[in-house]
Amino acid sequence: MALLSALPGRLLSRCTGRLAAANSGAAGRRVAAMAGPVLLAAGLSTMLLCGNAVSQAVDTTQTALQQHNNAVGMRILMTPLLVYTALGILNTLLLATRQRRKEFAALRLAGGTKAQLLRMLGWESVVVVLSGLLMAGLVITAFLTGLSARIAPYLTAPAPLPWGTLAQVAAGCAGLGVLGVLVPGVLVLRVRPVRAIRSAE
Repeated sequence: MALLSALPGRLLSRCTGRLAAANSGAAGRRVAAMAGPVLLAAGLSTMLLCGNAVSQAVDTTQTALQQHNNAVGMRILMTPLLVYTALGILNTLLLATRQRRKEFAALRLAGGTKAQLLRMLGWESVVVVLSGLLMAGLVITAFLTGLSARIAPYLTAPAPLPWGTLAQVAAGCAGLGVLGVLVPGVLVLRVRPVRAIRSAE
């Protein structure tokens, strides 16, 4: 997944994107750990939303009012889930980025600028988010395939999926992923390289 997710950086950036791709490829465990909360947030949210949409399509006896109440209940149910996973995403990315102070300091001493390192971190956040979303997509595809096979006899028409809400979930995960990498990266890069190396030893 990391190699596929790093493809945009390789194609769109000759320097920082390729460096981010190399870093991600060499640190598969770190990328997997950072993409895990994204997978959890996107996967569970999508399962809840799709499950609710399918249940409404199967139960055609529900009124406008019942469907509205179900939608409100779904949002109430999803709120603590999204808050928890959002905190998990930010905390995981914060710790993973702060642990790389020595690496960032070495790159700066080798001639890299703060702007270049931030662009590299930006591309790395793209790799993390895309990896999490791609893994979530595989899980959701398997979930919906099994679900559709079970409920096919009860459906008179395909169940409309909430694509707009799903896009918002994906955008939220992407935003949290970018913030979780860039914000601690900015804080780490404020420390002088020599001091960062000494403190990391």
